[in-house]
Amino acid sequence: MTWGDTFNRHKATGMDPSDAAFRADQSDPMRKRRAEVENERLREALIQADLKIRSLPGTDQSDVEFIREALGGNPAPSTNAMGHSAADIVAKIAQIAAAVGWQANEPAMEMAGQIVSVLAANPEHIDRFMAEGTELFLDGTFNHEKGSLTYRAINGSILSPSVLREKKGQQQ
Repeated sequence: MTWGDTFNRHKATGMDPSDAAFRADQSDPMRKRRAEVENERLREALIQADLKIRSLPGTDQSDVEFIREALGGNPAPSTNAMGHSAADIVAKIAQIAAAVGWQANEPAMEMAGQIVSVLAANPEHIDRFMAEGTELFLDGTFNHEKGSLTYRAINGSILSPSVLREKKGQQQ
């Protein structure tokens, strides 16, 4: 309902035109705010759907292009220097963690944590990770000591990567 509709509805009941205008003025901001909140909820739902679809390895995403169009393009507009969006990086982490976890018979969530730990400590590896993926596990780039988050050692204790770096005589 527009401002004019609200004004005419109140005026039709015999209300003084200035009172009807006052009521219409009060309801217009509330109506706009409700519409903004609803639009934001819909946008958030579309972003979550898009991120979920992007995270599914090997899925054909051509049939969901309408989501990105509805969002006005990429739902995660921030990108790094090489043009990787946050959504692309998170989807790649999930994909690689699932693959390495399956091969190593380890939980994918543990692998994702290790990837995030190293990329947080060494953001310069993000572009290489996006291009090479699992290779960074093989060449030692994703070793525990190169990360920033604590991890569970084989003996069950929780260690900081700095402890392992000290033992290996490395700095970071």
